Amino acid sequence: MKKKVVYLIVIAWMLLVHAEAQEMYVYFSPQNSNLDVSKTTEIKIFADVPDFQGGQIELIYNPDCIDVISYANTSELWGWNSSEDGKEFITFASISVLSGVHSVGTLTVKCLTECSTPLIFQNSLLFDNFGNEINNVSWQEGSVKCKTPSDSQQTGGGGGGGGGLPLPTATPEETATPTTSPTKTPGISIPVLPSTPKPTATSPAPSPSPEVTETTQEKVEKGLPATQVILIIAGVFSALVIYFVLRGR
Repeated sequence: MKKKVVYLIVIAWMLLVHAEAQEMYVYFSPQNSNLDVSKTTEIKIFADVPDFQGGQIELIYNPDCIDVISYANTSELWGWNSSEDGKEFITFASISVLSGVHSVGTLTVKCLTECSTPLIFQNSLLFDNFGNEINNVSWQEGSVKCKTPSDSQQTGGGGGGGGGLPLPTATPEETATPTTSPTKTPGISIPVLPSTPKPTATSPAPSPSPEVTETTQEKVEKGLPATQVILIIAGVFSALVIYFVLRGR
């Protein structure tokens, strides 16, 4: 009895481990995309499922937000229908059994306006190699967010993600402030003041020298008038005559 209980516990534990190991996913990579308006990006679809051979995917999104402009398949057999707005219908299959992570295909998405839209798997199925539906597949939704480019991105040459060196910002040049000349107001006469001449330094007039009186010697040196010379000679002659007269007595 005890052995049967132990066997049941072991079997239950193995089934639990096997169920946990058989978790199956279909997902987007990247799961959530962010890009600028009018830009495009690639979104891959992956299936992480053991022992499957094909499937069908119906993808739903907001056609006013994004546009799926192309699809690149990576399976041997596939089909793509994009005739209905906001819906992509994809089928894929392989000649051999697939197991593990498998790339189903790649969507190229373009942002139309500033918005956000989910990417929803609807009526999507996976099949095994006998064409039977595989249950318990986790279909993980994604999203796309479109944003208006910032000013720094516009001047720096556009978007691309982070991680790069920042672009140098241009140093604003100093502009000379324009000087405006005064304009004459109509009807008002603006008097023009005469320019004041610059004062010039004038040397003081020389003060008159005191008058110097000539001495008799200076006059003799300069020369006497003729009348004065005659009188002097007559006086000397008279004196000599008187001297000789008195001497002769």
